[in-house]
Amino acid sequence: MFDAYRDQIFAAFWTTIQLTVYSAIGALILGTGLAAMRLAPVPVLNWLGAAYVN
Repeated sequence: MFDAYRDQIFAAFWTTIQLTVYSAIGALILGTGLAAMRLAPVPVLNWLGAAYVN
């Protein structure tokens, strides 16, 4: 039974791994950008970062 679906299971597993990696990269980029906005001396950027976080 497992042999009939082995290729589909591995394809689904690989898709899950890819989505996990892409999500982690996106979260790192978004988090770094928001942290930079929160620490920015520009009031508008600081306010936007605080508004998003809160």
